[in-house]
Amino acid sequence: MEKAYIVRRSEVSVSNNKSLHGEKGVELFTNNAGMTIRVIQTAFASKTNQIKTIPCPPWCPNCYWCTPTGGGGSGGCAEPCERDCEDGKENIYRFRTKRDYDGGFRGKGEWFFVAIFAEDISYTIQNGAVVLTGNPLAHIKTGIVPGVAGNYSWYSPNFSLIRWNTDTDGDRIKVAVYESDGGSTKTVSFKLKFSFEQVSFEFPINFQVSNGDDYIGEYIVDYCDDFDFPYHPAYQVVVEHNER
Repeated sequence: MEKAYIVRRSEVSVSNNKSLHGEKGVELFTNNAGMTIRVIQTAFASKTNQIKTIPCPPWCPNCYWCTPTGGGGSGGCAEPCERDCEDGKENIYRFRTKRDYDGGFRGKGEWFFVAIFAEDISYTIQNGAVVLTGNPLAHIKTGIVPGVAGNYSWYSPNFSLIRWNTDTDGDRIKVAVYESDGGSTKTVSFKLKFSFEQVSFEFPINFQVSNGDDYIGEYIVDYCDDFDFPYHPAYQVVVEHNER
């Protein structure tokens, strides 16, 4: 009785068939007719190589259905910091909270952010040391996000800040978060510690907010943080940055 063999051309080949790149493959067995059955390895490899990837969009940089294109050695960028792979402005992308911080009966807050950073640093070298000329700190007060509820829903204000260049702006940004309640003005003070030319500096800065504004908290953004890094200015408050 003759034995029958079912051969899938995409996975195996007989020895006298040279159509698959002339590869010998891995021998499985020899049938009664003296024909050797082999596995052609490229038949499997070619399937893997044909898988197509979808680059992740800026609004969903780490979604499961796409391939990240940012930095940190992933996707199409080999730079050590993800911000080195982008050419936009630092952006307060989105936030959410389990507390509205309004303090009233409305149950919804009006939030704003104040970003503190070093800007256009100027310096001299004195006796081999880096000396900054003047106070390099500046700040940006964003617009207001109204109707912030404490239900942990995402709010996406997309507040653009600066085109961050560590050669002139240092390596850190501090962001203070407030809930706006109006009133007369008052002066508040903050400090920012940052590195420039591998030297650490710390400077103070003052700016004005309204007397009724509630301070929620603050957080530090380091230049090499990933864009999906969660910042926590206060308990159960999450803020994320990106560039755009």
